[in-house]
Amino acid sequence: MVSRGAAWTRGPGLRWFVRGAAVLAVCLATSGALYQAVAAVRDRRLHPPLGRLVDVGGHRLHLHATGSAGDGGARGSAVVLESGVGVTSAGWAWVRPEIERFAQVVSYDRSGIGWSEEGARTPDACGAAEQLRAALAGAGVTGPYVLVGHSLGGEYARVFAGLYPEEVAGMVLLDAGAPDRDGVMRVGAAAPSSPGVPVPEGTMEQVERAFRLFRYAPLAARFGAIRIALAFSGATDQLPPSAQAAARASMSSPRHWRAVRAEVAGSWEAATQARSVGGLGGKPVVVLNRAVPESGVTRAIQAFGAELAASLSSDGKHRVVEGADHFSLVANREHALAVAEAVREVVEGAG
Repeated sequence: MVSRGAAWTRGPGLRWFVRGAAVLAVCLATSGALYQAVAAVRDRRLHPPLGRLVDVGGHRLHLHATGSAGDGGARGSAVVLESGVGVTSAGWAWVRPEIERFAQVVSYDRSGIGWSEEGARTPDACGAAEQLRAALAGAGVTGPYVLVGHSLGGEYARVFAGLYPEEVAGMVLLDAGAPDRDGVMRVGAAAPSSPGVPVPEGTMEQVERAFRLFRYAPLAARFGAIRIALAFSGATDQLPPSAQAAARASMSSPRHWRAVRAEVAGSWEAATQARSVGGLGGKPVVVLNRAVPESGVTRAIQAFGAELAASLSSDGKHRVVEGADHFSLVANREHALAVAEAVREVVEGAG
């Protein structure tokens, strides 16, 4: 005798359930896509680019330059802010006004990120350096530059300095560096004899799992899921109120996440390129690292930061910012002050 439940799964009941689930899924996807499309139009109206779009050959990068040698307040080297992966120029909202007090400051979005247009492909670190140089020239921002690189942005900054050493006056690195595929953080050519700093066991597996999630981010953004997640995650809550909505808007587009996915996929190569360039000789360098969470990964990053400062320059300094985590180094008001002071130190040292 066949039970009623078994008969249902073999009969029209299961077919109606599958059809209903499919219709519901289509309705949710359509609603999400419509929500994303309407919100994107609103974003373009309410949150236009903070700076200007500069042609770099086939597409335009968003570059925001404020302060100048002629405004009575800025002097010395122009400061160029290089964001970490997935973070837009709006993420420097606390740091920027502090630097404006003593220097010209430039934040920008790499190809496809934030307000920048997509190119034919997302460039590697060397290509990104070439595009940044073209954008700075197009905007009339002349060197020498003090480069400030956060997270993977530190690798991009090191590559720029390696390609154009005569145009770089100094550097500030914030929790910069990445392990190679063997799980070792290495300075590279600047310290060829260094054995590097191993990260704790299991770290690379966690990194790989996190990286795999980025594969689906553009699709999630297309259906509004990223926009909803940003609204409720608190990811931008430490930024000033004026920057929170702008940051969420620019980070909600599929275009942004296509570029982020490509940068994440190329992060190993960016780290390799950074290790292949030399140091800065006697030019001032300050490396700042996070203090929390208290973990083996944090201790490894701090140890690498100390090695990086000593290896990149004979005038290299290393400090840990008390209470700071990886993201709050830039996004937190108090920690941004520590970053700005490090930048001031390098600007004055470069002068």
